[in-house]
Amino acid sequence: MLSKFQKKSLLIACVAAVLVILFLLGHRLQKKNITTDTISSFPQTQPAPPDHGPGFAMLWWTDFNNNRVVGFTPDGAVPWAQNISAPPLPRSSWYFIGGIENVTVAPNGNLITVHGDGMMVQEIDRKTHNLVWQYGTAGIQTFRGGVLDEPDKSYKFNDHEVVINDGNDREVIIVDQNTNQVVWQYGQYHQISSAPGLLRGNTSVRPIDGGKEFLITDTLANRIILVDRATKNIVWQYTKPDAKWLQNVSVTPAGDFVLEDRQKGEVFAVNRADQIIWDLTKLSDENKLSYPTDTAVLNNGDILIAESGKNRIVEVVPGTGQVVRQYLVHGFVSTIAIDNHDLDGNIYVPQPNTVPDKSPVVVQDAALAKSSGGAGAGTGQTISGKVTATNPSTGRAGSISLSTGYGAEVYNYSRVIDKNGAPLSLMAIQKDDKVEITGTVSGTFIRASLVKDDSR
Repeated sequence: MLSKFQKKSLLIACVAAVLVILFLLGHRLQKKNITTDTISSFPQTQPAPPDHGPGFAMLWWTDFNNNRVVGFTPDGAVPWAQNISAPPLPRSSWYFIGGIENVTVAPNGNLITVHGDGMMVQEIDRKTHNLVWQYGTAGIQTFRGGVLDEPDKSYKFNDHEVVINDGNDREVIIVDQNTNQVVWQYGQYHQISSAPGLLRGNTSVRPIDGGKEFLITDTLANRIILVDRATKNIVWQYTKPDAKWLQNVSVTPAGDFVLEDRQKGEVFAVNRADQIIWDLTKLSDENKLSYPTDTAVLNNGDILIAESGKNRIVEVVPGTGQVVRQYLVHGFVSTIAIDNHDLDGNIYVPQPNTVPDKSPVVVQDAALAKSSGGAGAGTGQTISGKVTATNPSTGRAGSISLSTGYGAEVYNYSRVIDKNGAPLSLMAIQKDDKVEITGTVSGTFIRASLVKDDSR
């Protein structure tokens, strides 16, 4: 048996051993914690860069100057193009004066096109190019009897309803394709007002939440309004006092709105708290925006801007204006629409962490711009001469008389530029200016599609 002294010595030894073990264990844990804290204060891997791969399968755009709709892929290939005054579209729907202006993609993949001067909204089959449906009669401009007065961008938002901005009639309407009857409207025929239920000068409409609400751009009132379909109440509105020409609106995944002011050369985003999130008047290449006519929000988070003053569609990072890539086209871009499906119906799958090629993508549509089968809006003759009189009845439309004896009618959608190609207000043209006017000529009258002022 152990003596009392031996037991005490053994107990002391055990306690000492335990203390040593605890000390060593504590030191190891402390060292581990210090090491872990040090590592955790620095990211072990860099965050993945944003996906800047092309954010679409197909990009559709309307070429006003050549009266055509074009669809191209991210590499610039053009698998789809259609002159709106050419087969297989029926001749009864052709309109030779003024060009196509708007295109959107329907839920079924077909295209909804709008010919403002032609007073028509059409649905065109995305594969066969055939005309599926039409509202309005080619060139007929009145209210009653299923016709329109200068319609703008329109959307098919379910399997049978199309919302149309009937601009000159000061109305937004929904047409049931099954009956071709108007089943809803906001605004009253030719009643011009900013009062609830009325519009001063509407140029755009967009369905929100599957058509439960409609976002209307009331351009002449410098505002956008969100109207509830069921009650026709304005549930939200935003007014920009310094605006010159707000029109088309895109919607971000966060529910913010992206607008373009083409006359100011500005693109900006506003949220429902009436806060401007970002505002662009020039891009990272230090070039000012030149007559932006439309925008689209891409799957990769970037913004596409239809910059018609430079004949391009440019992809930028919102807020910074960093140019990611640009698509050079042969024509005047009046509107754009992104498509997540290719012509075969395959869904676009984003490719993460793609480093973009900074060189411009040239869309392979040069030959198509001069395709046969109907006169494009940019075809015809070019007449040069001095201005003897000008009557810009508004900042966008009016007439010009030339010393050569020609009279020119200038429409809202005509492209007016200075000698350097920059957008110019018709009001800036004065008597004795030297101008070149391109358009459709009949006798001594020219319906302008391009006005170039060589004196400015």
